[in-house]
Parts: sequence; structure tokens; C-alpha cells
Amino acid sequence: MTPSLKKSPKIENPCFKLITEDKEEVLISELAMKHSKFLTDLVSNFGFSPSENGEKNPIQIQKVTGPTLKLIVKWCEHHKNDPKIREMDYCTITEWDQQFLQLGNKAMFDLVGASNFLDVRILFTISTKTIATWIKGKNPEQLRAIFGGTAPSEKSENMQKRKRKIE
Repeated sequence: MTPSLKKSPKIENPCFKLITEDKEEVLISELAMKHSKFLTDLVSNFGFSPSENGEKNPIQIQKVTGPTLKLIVKWCEHHKNDPKIREMDYCTITEWDQQFLQLGNKAMFDLVGASNFLDVRILFTISTKTIATWIKGKNPEQLRAIFGGTAPSEKSENMQKRKRKIE
């Protein structure tokens, strides 16, 4: 049975409202938020409390865009009632997670950065492991295509052009 990834998770009340750097509002349930050490510590240290539709004390989240935060919240909401998630075997990526992580390069790299920033350890681990499978056995040209780099010869040419402009 293929997991449904199209449907957004239902956010239970009370919840928290997160506001991204691009001013998108994203709701997350208190239970799902426990996956993020950053958010858990922020709420605990600054006395934020959940409310109906997250209207009380919205939380500003810098360095994370709306689309990326929505992905993270979707993952957290999916795993919020999973009692084994904290002890999850890092070698095993569930079928749902495999489907969830079928993202383009930019979305995946944004997800890795944001899950690291928000300290969603398991999501960070499985997403970086997925990237590792992408690059395994690739030659330098294929890696540049994945990571968007330039070839050493192109860098050399660009450096020579810059030197000429300076002289």
C-alpha cells in the first residue's frame, strides 16, 4: 500500500502558529512539535503556549521558507504518534519516508538545512542518507549536476578572466 503524501495532515488544536522568513503561516500540533528540539526549547524557554488555531503568540522562524517548513511539519505530523520514532533505526527508512523524500535537489537541500536548523534529528538523518544514495558511485560530472557546481577548468577560466579585468 502506497502512503498518501498528497493530503495535508490534520492539525489538532491546540497548536502553535509558526511564521516563516517569507511570512507564511504554518500550524503545528504540540505533539508533532516535539520532534524539533529547537522548537521545543524555544517554547519551553520563552513560555509560549499552544492555542486554538495557533492565534496566541505566533512564533517567528528565520532561515526557513514556507514550502520547506510545510514539508517539515508534514513529516512531524505524520510521525507524531509513532512511539518508536525517537529510537528509530537510522539504517531503516520507512516506505512513507522514502516516498516523502522524493524531492528535487533544491527542495531536498533546503529540507536538510532546515531540519538541521530546527534540530529535527531523525528527518535530518534520513534526508542526508537519501542524498548519500543519490551520489554513491557518481563521477565528478554527475556530482556537479546534482550539486550545481562548475568544472575545475571552468573555474580556472573564470579566475583568469577576473585577473584580466583587474589588470
